[in-house]
Amino acid sequence: MEDVKKLREQSVAELKSLHDELSVSMFDLKCENSVQRKLEKPHMLKANRRQKARILTILREKENESAK
Repeated sequence: MEDVKKLREQSVAELKSLHDELSVSMFDLKCENSVQRKLEKPHMLKANRRQKARILTILREKENESAK
């Protein structure tokens, strides 16, 4: 939950850049998995996917707040 609090304190631009970094990281992990069929840290795929979803949720909440 600490992580979510830190994310909520960040600006929209910071969240978008973090989302882009996670997207690149996930792409790299998926490519590595498809080539080698083995990852050193397979749990990172799940962790990155969940973190990306958290960021998108917070971005959507901020958009809804600004629309009101």
